[in-house]
Amino acid sequence: MSARILILLPSTFEAEAVFKNYGASHNCKLGGSCNFTTLAGTECKALVCGIGCEKSAERVLKAIENFCPSDIILCGFAGACTPDLACGDFVCESESESIEKVLHKQKIQRGKIAFSNVVADTQAKEKLASEGFDAVEMESEIFKNAIGADGDEFRPNFTHIRCISDDATTDMPAEFLDSMLNRETGAINVSIPVIIKLIFKSPKIVLSLIKFSKNAASAKSIYAQKLTQIFSSL
Repeated sequence: MSARILILLPSTFEAEAVFKNYGASHNCKLGGSCNFTTLAGTECKALVCGIGCEKSAERVLKAIENFCPSDIILCGFAGACTPDLACGDFVCESESESIEKVLHKQKIQRGKIAFSNVVADTQAKEKLASEGFDAVEMESEIFKNAIGADGDEFRPNFTHIRCISDDATTDMPAEFLDSMLNRETGAINVSIPVIIKLIFKSPKIVLSLIKFSKNAASAKSIYAQKLTQIFSSL
């Protein structure tokens, strides 16, 4: 059977470049999807699945049932746990030899990616680094549970690609980052009231917010270019 790849993109921020590249910007919204065929003839389906929650897992399971993929690639941003990774760097894990070869040619380094139920602050990242993890994110385990257990006959191969959007020293309060996550729908929204509250509580957060935003914008540009290269090579 030829490869059929389901590409999971948690947020519109992480999905925008992919949908734009394949002429589907109008469908880049929570739950939106687009189908495309790579230059090598691989059938792909990209899905804006939402952040890790029950609703986003339901979207993933429905897409699996409808598309019947041989492989699933989860893409997105992550926080670095070690100082070795800077904003814009990539790290990956893969169960597929063929996809791993593509990632190797694209100079995506292998690494150990941690899953966290909550936003990881600096202390949490330090602890994960001591346990051998390179980066941390909030979706993988929820989606792995949705696709089935290791050894299941029809379980798709799972590949995980992450671009670093905040380094190990990022001092943005976890409270702010967590306030952006809607645990019921899987959406991401900026909360102005929370920002104002945090600024009054600690005026220095303005500098942290500016740094965080600049790093995220810079990483997004690199991320968009690299994903285009990766998907063109599948």
